[in-house]
Amino acid sequence: MMATGSYRWRIGASILIAVTVLGAAHGASAFSFGQTSDQFIPNAALGCNNTNCHSGGTKPTVSLTGPTSVLPGSTNIYTLTINNPATQPRGGLNVAAPGGIFSTGGSDAAQTQTLANGKTGALEITHLGPKSAVSGVTTFTFQWTAPNSFTSVTLTGWGNAVNFDHTSKGDAASVSSLVVSNGAQAPTSTPSPTATPAPPTVTATPTRTATRPPTPSPTVTATPTALATPLVCVGDCNNDGQVLINEIVASVNIFLETANLSTCQNADQNGDGLVLINEVVAAVNSFLDPTGCMVVGGRTPMILATP
Repeated sequence: MMATGSYRWRIGASILIAVTVLGAAHGASAFSFGQTSDQFIPNAALGCNNTNCHSGGTKPTVSLTGPTSVLPGSTNIYTLTINNPATQPRGGLNVAAPGGIFSTGGSDAAQTQTLANGKTGALEITHLGPKSAVSGVTTFTFQWTAPNSFTSVTLTGWGNAVNFDHTSKGDAASVSSLVVSNGAQAPTSTPSPTATPAPPTVTATPTRTATRPPTPSPTVTATPTALATPLVCVGDCNNDGQVLINEIVASVNIFLETANLSTCQNADQNGDGLVLINEVVAAVNSFLDPTGCMVVGGRTPMILATP
């Protein structure tokens, strides 16, 4: 049974108040359950030391290791280690690259996952939750599959050492990078034989030796790497990858039947032509958690939380 007009208005007002309060706190939230590099804002160079992530702690020593020369299309295991300061005994990570495909794997893959970058759709490696250090070192392993055609690719890994006090304070991150080159060797041509000079007493004219042309190197044809299809969050009226307050207000107005669905088609999560209370709540969650939102036509895992 549909809610009465008065009931709808009470629910709508409550949602808008909650959005205002929670939205203010959202900017200071840390990402205990992992994040992708597009969330390194406002300054990507600061990584997880941005104001919306972690600050105030001692920066750890971070090391990213693994094969630096690999064959195209091959899958190899890499390791990111964090030397934790004494007051920051747990760690998290983010590893990204402009090419290739990441996947979980290796002996220390516990507490790791892949997440799609919200802007490029490319998979990145991050944590499921703060991982405890062993003898002062937090270790993560993961897999990276090289592109079918490349010269070199740089893997960039951020390691974050946290104090696990359930705030973003007292934590800090450092970065390490690793350049991986194409290890395929082009075939080498066989050297031409050198003519042996005749003895001085022989007057015969030397015969010129033909030189064999070098064998051409095979050409490797690049196979395009498919990127994940971008997802649209419930309540993202203009498909710009984020849900703002005015878009939540639009969802509430459709729910209150004071606006037409055409003002925000993405407020209707299941495509039934209606906007119900659960879809308004989904739009609010999209505002609070753009990387783990309810998407139009489906559901993605929640990945944001306060450490």
